[in-house]
Amino acid sequence: MKPLKLFLYVLLYAQSLTLSTFAQTGKVDSSNIVTLRIDPQSARGAAVSQIFDEVKFIPLETTKESLFGNIAQLKVAGNKLIIYDYDTKAVLLFSNEGKFITKIDAARLQTDKEDKEKAQSYGFMTVIEEGKDYIVIFTNNNAQYFTFEGKFVKKVKNFNYSDGITMADGNVTVKQFIQNKSN
Repeated sequence: MKPLKLFLYVLLYAQSLTLSTFAQTGKVDSSNIVTLRIDPQSARGAAVSQIFDEVKFIPLETTKESLFGNIAQLKVAGNKLIIYDYDTKAVLLFSNEGKFITKIDAARLQTDKEDKEKAQSYGFMTVIEEGKDYIVIFTNNNAQYFTFEGKFVKKVKNFNYSDGITMADGNVTVKQFIQNKSN
């Protein structure tokens, strides 16, 4: 067998051992887990009123600019509905009554002179900094801040992002933050 082929086989074997070792998880306390078995043949749905106390249908205003395709993210923040449309890579803002406020699309994202491509968004999150609410849109190499009215505020390059930390005991601490790496 050729040395290169032998080396690749040994490497793949070592890789599979390493992956199986790291894939092992700790023991899970299952004493408080209740198993619910549902027979799919006899399963029935429930009326919305049996699950929710109140349901409010909010039709969104339809304009040429407010059209969207696929909702990848939806967030209710204060009195605003914020939607990230995966198809157009845009963030749309509506009032809690469904009135269209604005759209933040690639044309409104700030690009640097050295960037060879136009900026594209990859989702958003809302943050509160110094008592003010912001929508943070992530692009290839920066995070861009907008007000809830869609006005550009600032751009942060070289950022770290986190929206949750899972502890060893299984608890999840959710703390969203964006930090400039140069700080």
